[in-house]
Amino acid sequence: MKIGYSAWGFVGDGVLDSPDGGRLTRALMLEHLIKKGHEIIWLQENRDVDVNGKLLFHSDNHYDDEQKQTLCKLKYDDDFPEIDVLFVEWRWRLPGRNCDVDKNSDKYTPDFDRQTDLITYYRSKDTKICVWDKDETMTEMDEYFVSRKCRRDITIFSPALFPIKNLFARITLHFPCDLEKIKGTKINASYENDIGYVGSQYERDYQVYKYVNPIAKYYSVVFVGNWTKYPEKAKRNKVNFPDIKFGDRILPKNMGDIYNKSLSTVLLCKQNYAEHGHITQRLHECLSFGTLAIGLREQRGIEQFIPEELIIDDAFDLNNLLWDLTNSTNEDKQKLLDDEIARLKPFDIHNVIKVIESVIK
Repeated sequence: MKIGYSAWGFVGDGVLDSPDGGRLTRALMLEHLIKKGHEIIWLQENRDVDVNGKLLFHSDNHYDDEQKQTLCKLKYDDDFPEIDVLFVEWRWRLPGRNCDVDKNSDKYTPDFDRQTDLITYYRSKDTKICVWDKDETMTEMDEYFVSRKCRRDITIFSPALFPIKNLFARITLHFPCDLEKIKGTKINASYENDIGYVGSQYERDYQVYKYVNPIAKYYSVVFVGNWTKYPEKAKRNKVNFPDIKFGDRILPKNMGDIYNKSLSTVLLCKQNYAEHGHITQRLHECLSFGTLAIGLREQRGIEQFIPEELIIDDAFDLNNLLWDLTNSTNEDKQKLLDDEIARLKPFDIHNVIKVIESVIK
């Protein structure tokens, strides 16, 4: 099938200072859709260029890496090509960036306008429209806009186990991982950080206050992300979380630099993610580098993926858990890691592709 793919982000490594943490899972998903025989046409701006402005994924390029070579089969079109399916990674209004801003300004990004044009055009055609609301930002009015005068039923995907329901029931679509590559990962027998967290601050302050901050002075805790990017927030974070070591953003491909040196990470999440069981890719990212994932009991459905021994209610639990882990044998920690990896089956790329194909075929 011809699938038009709309996403504002990268397929390759991308740039350092970007919130597009989903580029690794996106590359994996597109790779496997292509391997299943689908033709993928990228419909947003192609941002995957090297330092010389050369396209990273082009039919003339050759890579030794199988995934990159497969991704060279991607096609790009800034018009409205004939397609069977429009697959949209939902973009929302961001005043000063993609709306309410001078389009001639350097601050302007065309993602929202292009998405609007694509939906408006294809909803009048015999084109299946699928929207993946990866950030849970799609409102009832947004759903009405997508479905208005649409000639075919639309499908809305969500990473949540118990998705939000506005106008339409949503289908759970997890962030994919390559489970076969993760199986057999060894626990980090030696480490520098008791907790290593790779992720940005967006609406996670409450959980840092509740779980991590009270115990940070007793353990080595490192947070990497946008925590020090904005001067005012950086000042507050250094005062409010004085015992957490902060590092700047890193490329997703370099997250192993943190996780390989860490015993565990805490699966912090936004409040609505907790309420609806939205499990981010941080779960399988950390496990792939031998870092144990610690879940929050307030996150609905977390027990499906995290064993009871690694689920906490508060800072008291986290303190006791870290003490137990730091005094456990590597054999015992390996058993916990193996258990968590075995629970990743719903995230496996082959199962994720099955969900997509069950809708578009």
